[in-house]
Amino acid sequence: MCKILAELCDDTPQVKDKLVKYSVHDWSEETETHKAMASHYLLEHIDKGEFAQSLAEALSSKSIELSVPEYINKAVMWACGGDLDG
Repeated sequence: MCKILAELCDDTPQVKDKLVKYSVHDWSEETETHKAMASHYLLEHIDKGEFAQSLAEALSSKSIELSVPEYINKAVMWACGGDLDG
């Protein structure tokens, strides 16, 4: 997601550089606090509508893979009438 945001970023070079660093960072070993701080930073530098459209386009073209927590996956499946057990 950070890669897409970095591509859209027209802020200062410092913001773009931070987004690029976030896009290659291994977040699997980070604490929830550090992830939350990074998320807060991203939300301060984002046009949510433009980002959502770019993310949807990237997901539909399968150019990126997105992992979400299981509870979010189940909520989306439920909202779409999907199979919650599958």
